[in-house]
Amino acid sequence: MAKRQTQELRANAFIQSLDWNDLTRSLLKEFRAFRAVTDSYTNPRTQETERWNSLAMAAKINASDSPRWHEAVNGPDRAGNWEAMAGEISTLIKLKA
Repeated sequence: MAKRQTQELRANAFIQSLDWNDLTRSLLKEFRAFRAVTDSYTNPRTQETERWNSLAMAAKINASDSPRWHEAVNGPDRAGNWEAMAGEISTLIKLKA
């Protein structure tokens, strides 16, 4: 078996052996806390959000700065995104990363 295939098998075995339960529980706990705070901003009678967490708002506003893959390669800025990705790959190759 080629050296690269052996490395890929080891990497895959390592990833498969990771215990994701702690991470999942931690994220769920944080989401529940976030949701509890967000729910406290909601008017129970109208179900309208009367106030919003400033960090959540900043993340939503800046979401367009970090498009998902399909948005980046199919959106109006696709040519620039492809160019930027090619530049990133070139840099990684030069760094042998």
